[in-house]
Amino acid sequence: MLGTMLLIFPVATLAQSPACPLAAGDTVARAISQVERRPLADSANAPPGYPPLLREAGLQGPVRVAFTVDTRGRVEPATIRIERSPNPGFDFPVKRAVATWRYAPVSLCGHPVRIRLDHEFAFQLPAPERDTLRLRFLFDADMAATAATDTMPDGTPRTTVGWQRIPLAVAAPPWGPATLDSAEEAVLAHLLDEVGPSPSGMTRVVCLVGQGGESADPDSARLVRLTRPGIAVLPYRRCPRTFASMVYTAGKRPDPPGEDPFGMQVRTRTVLSPTRLLLDVDVSRGMGGSNYRCGVERRDSEWRVRCTILSVWSS
Repeated sequence: MLGTMLLIFPVATLAQSPACPLAAGDTVARAISQVERRPLADSANAPPGYPPLLREAGLQGPVRVAFTVDTRGRVEPATIRIERSPNPGFDFPVKRAVATWRYAPVSLCGHPVRIRLDHEFAFQLPAPERDTLRLRFLFDADMAATAATDTMPDGTPRTTVGWQRIPLAVAAPPWGPATLDSAEEAVLAHLLDEVGPSPSGMTRVVCLVGQGGESADPDSARLVRLTRPGIAVLPYRRCPRTFASMVYTAGKRPDPPGEDPFGMQVRTRTVLSPTRLLLDVDVSRGMGGSNYRCGVERRDSEWRVRCTILSVWSS
C-alpha cells in the first residue's frame, strides 16, 4: 500500500509543475496565453497614416496584422504579415508603422521570450458632408488625422485611424469693405486667367456685373486692374449681348464681328474665418455657363485662390 502511494505521488507532482526552466536555446515565439503577463506597448508607438489616394477614393475598412516581438521588445520586420485588408494600398503603411513599434519584453519562467501578437487597424472616414460649403473649400489645413485605441471582443488591440474635417465656424470677423473687395478681385483675376485670351488673337471681352446687379457698374479702377493683354473687362450693362450673331436691329448700329463675350458675376460672399472667404461666381457665355465656388485665403499679405465648378448650365 505504501509503495503504491510512493509511485503515485511523484507522478501527480510532475503533472502540476510548470515546464521550467526553459530548455537551452529555446527561441520559439509564444502565444499571449503562454506568457506570464500581456505585453505592454510603448506609448510612443505611432499608428499608420491614412493613405491619401485611398482617402480621396472613399476606401475604408479593417486591416488585421500579425507580427512577432523579440526578447528586447522590438517587432521583427520579417514576421509582419497582413491577415486581412480591404485594399492592398493599406498594407505598406501598416507594415511600415508596425515595424517601428516597441514593447516591454515579456517573460516565461523568468526568462525573456519572443511573443506572437495581432493588431487591427480600422481605417474609417467621416460620413459624407451634405454642406458643399465645407466639402469644396479645398484647404488641407482644415483636415486632421485621428487615432483611438480600444480592444476587440477577442482581446485583440484595435486602433481606429480616421480623417476628419475641422469644423469652420461661419462668423462675422472684422472684414472691412476694402478687404472684402480685395479678396473678391483676387478671385475674379483668377477666373480671368482661366478664361485666357482668344486663340484667334482678337481681344476677348469679359462683361463684369457690379455689386448692385446687372444695372450697376463695377468700380472703374477695378475694370482697369483686371484688364490685361488679350482681355478687355467692361461693365455688364455696356457690353454687347453677342458679337457673333451680328443681328441687325433697325436704327441700331450692328455689333462688330468677333466672339461672344463672357459674363462674370459674384453671387454670394461667405466669411469663414478672419483669413478665409468663400465666393460663388457665375461665368457665362452665349446660352450657357458655369457656377464656380472659390475659396480665398490670406497668406503672407497675398491672396491664395482655389476654385471648383459646382454646376454647368445651358439653355
